[in-house]
Amino acid sequence: MKNKTGVQEWAKHSFNFQKGCLNGCKYCYARRILKRFEPEVNFDEPEISLTKTAKALLNRKVGGVIMFPTMHDICSGNKNYYKEFLKILLKNDNKVLVVTKGNKEILEVIDYLLGCCPEKLNNLEIRVTIGSLKNEVLKHFEPNAPSVYERINVLKYAVCSGIENISISCEPMLDDSVTGLLQIAEGLNCEIWFGLANGYYEEGMPKITDDWVQWLIRISEVKSKVKLKDSLTGKRNKK
Repeated sequence: MKNKTGVQEWAKHSFNFQKGCLNGCKYCYARRILKRFEPEVNFDEPEISLTKTAKALLNRKVGGVIMFPTMHDICSGNKNYYKEFLKILLKNDNKVLVVTKGNKEILEVIDYLLGCCPEKLNNLEIRVTIGSLKNEVLKHFEPNAPSVYERINVLKYAVCSGIENISISCEPMLDDSVTGLLQIAEGLNCEIWFGLANGYYEEGMPKITDDWVQWLIRISEVKSKVKLKDSLTGKRNKK
């Protein structure tokens, strides 16, 4: 059986309602896809556009987890859409994985969901992407995204709000400081996923050696909450 990769490692369905994103991530695969298939769209000036897949997911319960979103993040201009779409998906008893860089608007979304469907929060997971513990590194690769402190604060806020399912995505790993994320994940008692950038490399990004891969594999074998994306295990398998 072929290994699942990318989004399919985390979820069965994808929910996107926007073209473009404000984070400005240099390694963004969504930017490359949009530039290839819709070059007339300015990725840096997002526009609301509910995909056919997302439309099909609304107003019904589906099997498997819905990753929300996969091609963009939350911002001040789309937070109300986040609220309403998440409310609909959760009220239909769907399991939803929200992935974000930890933008401050997600705190308002959490408060909204607490007010309108608190009984459904056990079906919600908040996963925050943290590729480095150094703000200067994050600023270089993700110029408009939040600081390390803001991202960790989102996870803590979610827990204090009653959301038990939280996790960290360290994909892509942006430097070797990410080893320190293991301690943070343990302190939050949450899963942490490690992975590589999707088809992108820039000078200054860590060159993932086989020794590093093997170290992560050993850690994941003894710590059940340390998970490796196929970009790492596949790299190991192709050696």
